[in-house]
Amino acid sequence: MEAGFKKVTQPEDREATIQTARNMVATGQKSVRLEKRYLHSSGRVLTGVLHLTVVRDDEARPLMYISQITDVTAARQLEHLKNEFISTVNHELRTPLTGIMGALRLLEVLAAQTMSEKLKDLVAVASRGAARLKSLLDDILDMETVVTDQAFWEAQVQDMVEAVKAAVAATKQKAEAAGIPIRILPSSLHMTCETEPERVGRVLRILLSNAVKFSNDGGEVIVGLDRRSDTVRITVANTGLPIPENMRAEIFKPFVQGESTDVRRKQGSGLGLAIAKHMMSSIGGTIDYSSNLDATSFWIDIPIKHTA
Repeated sequence: MEAGFKKVTQPEDREATIQTARNMVATGQKSVRLEKRYLHSSGRVLTGVLHLTVVRDDEARPLMYISQITDVTAARQLEHLKNEFISTVNHELRTPLTGIMGALRLLEVLAAQTMSEKLKDLVAVASRGAARLKSLLDDILDMETVVTDQAFWEAQVQDMVEAVKAAVAATKQKAEAAGIPIRILPSSLHMTCETEPERVGRVLRILLSNAVKFSNDGGEVIVGLDRRSDTVRITVANTGLPIPENMRAEIFKPFVQGESTDVRRKQGSGLGLAIAKHMMSSIGGTIDYSSNLDATSFWIDIPIKHTA
């Protein structure tokens, strides 16, 4: 059996696999999952996920190993292609887009003095289109970053009231342009958390931006804070069309919005909530929502104490 294992395992991975199996016996661990390379009979190198289980007798003595191998070669190849695509987007689209946006901003300044109203409108349309494209590219790259690089962070003491005020200030221009005021409910509680301020701020800006975007005309966005036993809850609520209940299982997945694509009234990538979900998970927090005809409320629960 060991000879068969060595025959199909990439030489560089053999010793690590043997050591893992020995550690399982020594520590009493029941099962383990490993991703490793295998040699196909054709000579190709495959990527497989090994599920290894130790079978023991009534006295906990090891009897045998049971292994199950899942071929994930195609999935890893697709992942590589995706990463290559993200890299191409970053280098081949963002750089020229930045130049285009700079030129359009210059044209907008010149338009105020030299261009006709029709030309001014055309420049404004092009500028808004470029801004939407940049926002989409930023969201795609942000999504890639939060999925692959959210494990490591250093906890800092963050005043949650100040975090909310900063996020509201960052969303102020968008809210004023939409005619949707943002109101923070007063609170006398002193609320601080050991967390990652940038990620909390990013999540709050996503929730506030969505609330403004999907509010009814004449509505408002209300932000509330509440201290619980071991978390601080921040709630962002708005009035507007409710999120269909059949979308609950999908709403935090990438490229999903609260309206189906064919009836969608609002533009956007549909990545914001997926980014928020990953960021909250990375700091040990949670995100959820409720939605009905009266209001839609999203909330995040941030641990007061950071557990490494």
